[in-house]
Amino acid sequence: DQAFKCNNTVVCYNQQGGVSLYHPGYMRNCLVMGNSGQSGVIIWETCTNALISGCTIVSNSYPSSYGGGLVIRSTNIAMISSCVICSNTSASASYPDIYDLREPLNSNAVAYCCLGKRPASFKGPGIIEGNPRFLDFAGGNYRLAVNSPCINKGFNENWMTNALDLDGKARIRNGTVDMGAYERPLRTGSTLSVH
Repeated sequence: DQAFKCNNTVVCYNQQGGVSLYHPGYMRNCLVMGNSGQSGVIIWETCTNALISGCTIVSNSYPSSYGGGLVIRSTNIAMISSCVICSNTSASASYPDIYDLREPLNSNAVAYCCLGKRPASFKGPGIIEGNPRFLDFAGGNYRLAVNSPCINKGFNENWMTNALDLDGKARIRNGTVDMGAYERPLRTGSTLSVH
């Protein structure tokens, strides 16, 4: 059916870009990191329906164009939701993380995502701009720290019920899904304070 289906996958360190979506399909719970040469993810004109959900797209580099993390070239995108797209680089300081080649046609395509730098063309709900506060960015640990603004800020979708995150843990752990490929574990146990 030529449908693209990518679940719980790591795409990293490719020198010709990360993922190219030419056909309808989806990416769920994926980590796209450290790719160069083209964007981490490109949604091409021929892709008539795409869902990118619960993914972390980070540290990709597109030195000759815009949108080191993600580029939308299609006018028929469905949704980019509950993702973290940050710390990518491109030739444009204005669009290092995400770029819509067809703006403003896809203005509502991005929702409930954390964007390192948010282009004004994206008007969807629940967008956070800034640092997602990873557990150890320098060490390549892109799980969310306890003080991350992305915790419980995603959008619950039907497929997430009983689904697993990239660590193989429950996709929704505290009522609302976290942004990115990893759910932050609930704190358990006791806290002891000694004076």
